[in-house]
Amino acid sequence: MVSIRVLQNIGVKNAIKSLERFGFDTSKMQPNLSLALGTHAFTPLTMAGAYSILANGGFQVQPFIVQRIGDSTGNTVYQQPAVVACSDCATEFPGQDVQPANRVIDEQNAYIIDDMLKDVIRRGTGRPALVLERPDIAGKTGTTNGPTDVWFAGYNPAIATTVWLGFDNNTPLGKREYGGTAALPIWISFMREALAGKPVIERTMPPGLRTMRIDPDTGQLTSSDRSDAIFEIFRGEPEGSSAAGSDSAVGTPPENGLTGTSEDLF
Repeated sequence: MVSIRVLQNIGVKNAIKSLERFGFDTSKMQPNLSLALGTHAFTPLTMAGAYSILANGGFQVQPFIVQRIGDSTGNTVYQQPAVVACSDCATEFPGQDVQPANRVIDEQNAYIIDDMLKDVIRRGTGRPALVLERPDIAGKTGTTNGPTDVWFAGYNPAIATTVWLGFDNNTPLGKREYGGTAALPIWISFMREALAGKPVIERTMPPGLRTMRIDPDTGQLTSSDRSDAIFEIFRGEPEGSSAAGSDSAVGTPPENGLTGTSEDLF
């Protein structure tokens, strides 16, 4: 499987260490390739917190349940601190007392992963979400053995939502229950209401990335005369690219499709 090969390339220990930045408790993770198949379990709230980092472009914001507690006279007894994902908080929130969130992945990395997760909806197991007619949504289905658990975790830049479906006693849901057929419809129903009337938020590609035409048969760079070419985003300058522009570049992408080391992605 591709996910296993990616984990092999990255290195299991490096991947586990990187997951800590997404708010995961990795102390009980088994350091083996089965992690690529989803063998370690997390709560839906933890998953939503991790996906919020991808939603906001790379900043860690901790999920919380209680925003404010007031007494019988209306005085505030407790107020959850406002931690905001912003690159330049003073400019984006002038005159407001906000606490900037920590950036845990760079904007190039966040943009590439976001584009990959958008593909899940554009052409993958999340295609039913196209009914929402929003180009700013992304996410991933998940199904465990049995299946005993099915998931859909997804977002747009304003909200991250995770749906989990399963039994408390960890018994199978049924032979035909999958993340894309059981959890995704719930996610769609919620996001339809949550995003109703909200404008589409388009991301701007950050510096240091370029879009290249790829031959879908060979995985190599191709020219603009290939009508069925697909566009993929590369970090840095792919080998064989031309200075004239990414659309006309022809050549061979570097190993793994990216320049630099695999650790740069995490």
